[in-house]
Parts: sequence; C-alpha cells; structure tokens
Amino acid sequence: MYAAVENGAKGLVILGPGAASVPPSAAVVAADLFEKGIPTVAAPRPATGAGVPHPVPGPLIYSSYLSGEQARIMLQLAINAGYDLEQVRDLFESQLRSAVYDPAANQKFYYPS
Repeated sequence: MYAAVENGAKGLVILGPGAASVPPSAAVVAADLFEKGIPTVAAPRPATGAGVPHPVPGPLIYSSYLSGEQARIMLQLAINAGYDLEQVRDLFESQLRSAVYDPAANQKFYYPS
C-alpha cells in the first residue's frame, strides 16, 4: 500500500473477503494513509454482497454495494473532482449508513411511544 502511494496513487481500493473485511495490518496502514489524506476504500471480493460501514467512521471507507471495479472508478472520479476525505466517505457510505443505523422512517407505526 505504501509502495502504491510512493508511486503516485492518490487513493486505494482494497478487495476484502466477505463483507470487505481487511487484515489488521492493512487497517493500520489505511489509518496511516488516512492521516496523510489518502483515502482507502474497502470493497467486497465476492460478486455480490456489501461492505457495510461501521457505526463510528474510521480510517477505512467502505464501498457499500459497489464492487471493487466500480469503487475504483468512483474513487478516481471523486479524487479528480477534488473531493476531500469526508466527501469521499459520504459518497460511498452515506446511503447505506443511514439505512442501517438511522431510525426507520416508519418506526412510529411499529413502536408507538
């Protein structure tokens, strides 16, 4: 990962098994690169599935339902459009994060207060 950045990469996409999980060593490098302003996007390796973001945003940005190839193209477009790290995170994670962690829109119908 460091070599890719040294050779000019402005962002990285990592394919992880299952739900875009990455080994601890890659997470440490991603955190270091995040501090330097380099986004690292974790995408699921299987053809179907999702990289679900954690409840509290960390240094890894999860691709949601995008494959590795789609995530790479979206990251390239975001970097070339001048997006900062939080804008890149919102681009990838905002819809799935709100669907998973925000209260349901119809929650009041099932759980009256």
